[in-house]
Amino acid sequence: MALWFAARGTAASRTAPALQNDSSCATSTVVNRSPRILLVGMGADEQMGGYGRHRKAAEQGRLEEELQIDMDRLWERNLGRDDRLVADHGREARFPFLDNDVVQYLTHLRANDANTLLCDFDLPPGEGDKRILRLVAHRLGIPTAAGLVKRAIQFGSRVSQVSDKHRFGSRRQTKGQYNLPKGGG
Repeated sequence: MALWFAARGTAASRTAPALQNDSSCATSTVVNRSPRILLVGMGADEQMGGYGRHRKAAEQGRLEEELQIDMDRLWERNLGRDDRLVADHGREARFPFLDNDVVQYLTHLRANDANTLLCDFDLPPGEGDKRILRLVAHRLGIPTAAGLVKRAIQFGSRVSQVSDKHRFGSRRQTKGQYNLPKGGG
């Protein structure tokens, strides 16, 4: 559901500053645009140990097996749904982490014992998972994004909180943390 909301968004960009005829001040204009293509991060977690269960699988020596299971079921489980959610707003979804060259490169890294570049579970969550992406984010100068801990989109966007509050009246009632009247009622 959160992806559906994200897909309907607009993008704002600034035009280059223009000089006003009557003053020496430069101004820029904000232009709202409706993008036709949405880049979706599908495949990053599945290939680079981005889920909590990958950490457990690594401890049990089953990381490769778990990553392969995720990639095998990705096509049935997520892609069709996400593509339809984006298409509902007249946009096209693109999945750069599922590009053949990217998949081959990541597979090559895993096959050549470069797993610590993809994920290093000796490091804490938000550092060791999807490590190569975090290193790139640091290099690009966006360290805040590089250190964010994985959250499912429905939780990261807080849409589940809004939905729960609407359906149950409060987050506390959603979780069953409210006082029942005496007598069990």
